[in-house]
Amino acid sequence: MELDKWIGPYKVRAFLWTDGKLIYFNVCYYAPGQSLEKPPMLDQTVYITNDKAGQRLVFEFTHTLVSYVAELPARMAQKGLADFVGKGNKLVISVKSGPPSLLIRPEIQRRHRNEPER
Repeated sequence: MELDKWIGPYKVRAFLWTDGKLIYFNVCYYAPGQSLEKPPMLDQTVYITNDKAGQRLVFEFTHTLVSYVAELPARMAQKGLADFVGKGNKLVISVKSGPPSLLIRPEIQRRHRNEPER
């Protein structure tokens, strides 16, 4: 249960955190032509709760999560929380408040969409 790949212009890493209750999710952005030896322009880490919905968010809706995490610094700055994570605070995302389609089991989604069972 690990993820280490490029999604668009972002280098993404995800793996089970040491406590087993969270999934570490890191997004880095490098400018076009920038050496990977230099620090990235954006280096944002969040933690996702390690349950079925959280795992589904990380491994099936990865691109959407990457977009959200990449926009977090700007969103936090608008709310006056620009230095929140920089002070050693963890940003934990729980999927319990996510869209209902993330929380519904795939077989129920197929029935809802009238798709055949596999």
